[in-house]
Amino acid sequence: MSNLVKPADRYAGLDTRFWADIVHMAEVNKAINLGMGMPDFNAQPQSIMDAMCDVLVDGHYSLHQYTKSPGHPRLVKVLAKLYSHLLNNEVRDDNILITLGAYQAIHCALYGLINHGDEVIIINPAYDAYAMITRAAGGVPVHTALKRTDTYRNENNNDITGADGWQLDFTDLEAKFNHNTRLIIINTPHNPLGK
Repeated sequence: MSNLVKPADRYAGLDTRFWADIVHMAEVNKAINLGMGMPDFNAQPQSIMDAMCDVLVDGHYSLHQYTKSPGHPRLVKVLAKLYSHLLNNEVRDDNILITLGAYQAIHCALYGLINHGDEVIIINPAYDAYAMITRAAGGVPVHTALKRTDTYRNENNNDITGADGWQLDFTDLEAKFNHNTRLIIINTPHNPLGK
């Protein structure tokens, strides 16, 4: 049966086990896994827990139904207003998509914006999903790297680079653009450096 059910061809050769392997290694070695958001405590402060309970017992039917695909209308409108103010530019609510997390957001954005052969510029070091989802969507990852510019020594005399010690090489970045470039992924603060 497993030979009959397999992922679409576009997923061939894409490593989807990276985070599963990290979780497994953390469990086996009894390490603290800082790579995944898996808290072992309830939401804080208590007012958040109370508000979640209030939603469950409110009784209004709309709170327990599927919402519109882009997200709950009240939430989308509030976010449009907030980001219009923050960006000093009108953000229409039909330009907002609520997702279940970064992975789904990246997936939706890349599948929605790139075509086969389009290039996507990725700033390294980068979240592994950027290149994987780009390739799965038919795009071509093009990498540029943040460069170390400054270090200091910690108490063990090891070189440490803070977020400010990394800089984007704009000459290298500019050289990556061509007629196939469709988009550039900018994550701020940068994951994993915090730049």
